[in-house]
Amino acid sequence: MSFFVSRQLYFYQNKNCVEIAYPSIDSSGPDMLVEKYAGEGEEYNNPIEALEIALNIASAWQEDIPDEDIFITFGNMELVE
Repeated sequence: MSFFVSRQLYFYQNKNCVEIAYPSIDSSGPDMLVEKYAGEGEEYNNPIEALEIALNIASAWQEDIPDEDIFITFGNMELVE
């Protein structure tokens, strides 16, 4: 199991998000953007490393679009019995 980090533009909410999906890329949202920043579109076994990458991506993205809000989200699609 790993943590997948991607940038998303949540279409219906019109929100810019860096998403950490668990347990894999299969749990990632459908509104993923093309990879642009270091570490984006990769899977990480360590959740702390995934969060650090997400923070770095959010910071770089914010510099590129300073008038927009950037959020960090976490998605867990694992089934609970």
